[in-house]
Amino acid sequence: MVLFTYSMWAMGHLTSQSGEADVRLALIFRGVGLGMLFTPINFVAFNSLKGPEIAQGASMLNLTRQLGGSFGIALISTFITKRIALHYDVLAANASLGNPVFGDRLNQMTQLFLSKGYDAVSASQAALKLIGGTVTREATTMSYNDAFLLIGLSVVLASPAILLLRAKSGGGGAPAADMH
Repeated sequence: MVLFTYSMWAMGHLTSQSGEADVRLALIFRGVGLGMLFTPINFVAFNSLKGPEIAQGASMLNLTRQLGGSFGIALISTFITKRIALHYDVLAANASLGNPVFGDRLNQMTQLFLSKGYDAVSASQAALKLIGGTVTREATTMSYNDAFLLIGLSVVLASPAILLLRAKSGGGGAPAADMH
């Protein structure tokens, strides 16, 4: 869970300029962490089952994973959508002619489009459209960062539940030779 949480932390601090090399290590840690997590969970889930109970247990575990994944995706999608709107509003509030940095950037972009042969009105509209796209891209990046951090926090908060998982001890489990 530590590896998975670290990967969510690392991916929660990306920029819109981040590329594959920036997320490679975090994705490797995520994959290793999940692999190390699901094997013990499956062992604990199936350890006390016998015969036909194994097939039923596998079905229930698979159903639970599918439903959990579906609900998780729906919740994260809603969270991201709402966070995009929030971040867009905050960023767009600074994109006004009252902000001298915005005014300078708008003039620079307008001049760029004028130098490419646009008329004054089209150059201004193209510059505003380009800035709007940049604001949307940054708001989306910030929202995905928030989602990665939320997932990491959820894992941290769920971590104490590991202490509740106990493999059946004593003679109840199948000997290693019987498992092969």
